[in-house]
Amino acid sequence: MERKTKIFIVILIALIGILFYSVYENIIESKIARLNVTKAKIVMRNGYEEIDTRYLTVGGEKYIIYREFKNPAKAMKTFKKRHPNIVKKIRRTWIAFGDLSWWNWKLYEKGAIECDQLTHEERNEIEGFFDIYENTEKNKKRLRNFV
Repeated sequence: MERKTKIFIVILIALIGILFYSVYENIIESKIARLNVTKAKIVMRNGYEEIDTRYLTVGGEKYIIYREFKNPAKAMKTFKKRHPNIVKKIRRTWIAFGDLSWWNWKLYEKGAIECDQLTHEERNEIEGFFDIYENTEKNKKRLRNFV
């Protein structure tokens, strides 16, 4: 078999795999959207952003969905605006992190644990924020278990 033919077959198999994965993800997302998830209430936490408390009902049983920010991007922006010193202290310790954002917040979460420049209150503040911020991701994983 020619080299070009082999390359074509590998690329074709990869594209088929990507297509099937994307179809699978769309099916899962549509099933998640049809789950019976109801809001119980909306509360405020430290004024960063509204937090949703929701329940999933399956076969008459209620399961609590982790509390999450209604708008995680807005909550992140507000946290950075209110606590620039916390972010700077962690960044000073871990220069490679870049600005705190949705794609590197887990590095900051781990960096906060190891940053000896943070006060007890600052550490509690950032850990409390990340505790809620991470729940959006946790909920997506949890809801997938019910479909």
